[in-house]
Amino acid sequence: TAIEAGGCEVPTITFGLGGTSEFVVNGKTGVIVKPDTGALAEGLIKILEDVDFADGLGKSAREAVIERYAWPVVSGRFDRLFRSLV
Repeated sequence: TAIEAGGCEVPTITFGLGGTSEFVVNGKTGVIVKPDTGALAEGLIKILEDVDFADGLGKSAREAVIERYAWPVVSGRFDRLFRSLV
C-alpha cells in the first residue's frame, strides 16, 4: 500500500516494518516512526501541519515509484531474468 500511495503522490507514515522499509525513506518518500501511538500521532500532525513537507514527500514517492516500479522497468527486469535462465 505504501507503493500505491506513493504512486498517487500521497505520503506514507509507517513503523518501518515489513515491506515498507524497502520503499519508504524517512523524510524523503514518507515518514518512519517508532511503533507506538504517540509517535504515530506526531508523524500525522507533522504531515497535516506542514503542507509543503507533505507535498514534497508525495512528489518524491511518486518519482521513486516510477523509477523502480513502472511497468517498463519491471518488465525489463523480468526480461533480463528470463534471458539469464535460458
